[in-house]
Amino acid sequence: MNIKNILLVGYLVFGSIHSVQAKEQQVTTKILDWSYRIPYEVPTTAFKNSKKCGNIEMNLPNNSYFNLGYLIIKTNTKHHQTPTDKWFGEGIQISLNCTTKNVQMNPKDSSNFIYNPQKQQWVWKNDGSSEGIYQIKAKNGIGWLIEDEPESIMGTKGSNGDDYIRSIGFCITNNAHTKQLCGAGNVQYIPHKKDIDKNIGNYTGTIYKILQTTKFLDDK
Repeated sequence: MNIKNILLVGYLVFGSIHSVQAKEQQVTTKILDWSYRIPYEVPTTAFKNSKKCGNIEMNLPNNSYFNLGYLIIKTNTKHHQTPTDKWFGEGIQISLNCTTKNVQMNPKDSSNFIYNPQKQQWVWKNDGSSEGIYQIKAKNGIGWLIEDEPESIMGTKGSNGDDYIRSIGFCITNNAHTKQLCGAGNVQYIPHKKDIDKNIGNYTGTIYKILQTTKFLDDK
């Protein structure tokens, strides 16, 4: 399953964006209001439609913020604690897009998982289990989050030739099934193939916790 084929917004950058450690921090309620200028990376039509979703609220750690259609999770760059911190430098960057058109509970591609309305969960097609699928229970919606298999970045500028990037993708649908917030981003830098099974520097858990606080403010 390739996250890039699931989401409406799939443009991911390696650049200068950094991460947050999975520890308790002060949180602040912040609103993603879609009122910013349109980033060059994302088609204009996508963001015109996103504005129709209205205001979306999340509780963010005090070193995180929304900017130009992205959730930015920052850390202290002076004290790199993991290879992920060092690689991303300025923070983790998660692209966001919201749609009010053709909202579906199943992923919009040929993914190997589907929504089970009886269980109100996403499950694997082959065995009906939900193991490995993060079930998001937002304030007024539900959704899924999937970790993609780590991909080699050999040949990328800065690569050591034996390193990998882990990425995630997710979608949250409001209770009325009229709005859907999706996103994607890189969450872990893995210095060597032998370290693929290690969880050091993986910020999936932090992002999952943030997504659980999502609220579509304009819903009645």
